[in-house]
Amino acid sequence: MNKIALSLLLLAVLVVVDAKVPAANSTRSNQIAPGCNPLSCGDIQNIVQNWFPQQYWNDFICIAYYESSWCPDAWNGGCCYGLFQISNLNLGMSGCPGDVQSLYDPNVNAQCAVAVLNAQGLNAWQTWSEGDCNNWSQCTV
Repeated sequence: MNKIALSLLLLAVLVVVDAKVPAANSTRSNQIAPGCNPLSCGDIQNIVQNWFPQQYWNDFICIAYYESSWCPDAWNGGCCYGLFQISNLNLGMSGCPGDVQSLYDPNVNAQCAVAVLNAQGLNAWQTWSEGDCNNWSQCTV
């Protein structure tokens, strides 16, 4: 194998290794994306209890379930990243990081989700506005 082919192969491997896991079926799913290491119910409960006002705890457990399958590395293949599928349009707003990579940290993603909630309300998440979280009964607090 010549040096150019070997270099291209190595570059392709590095790109694949560094790639984030796409959320299954765009931004709304309850199927776990291949390669995802989802958080447990207890983990997601702790995150929402640490970041969100109490009246939203179960709402955001549900939103994270449908948006990312509780996978911190979820990416919808377009604009949205992490547990709560934060849009890149929110980067740099008060309470949100200035870079996409930070959104893969569950706590940073939750902090930004609170900022989005305060600025736009629950309807910022399609999962909520389309009623996917009506009668949510899995993993409640």
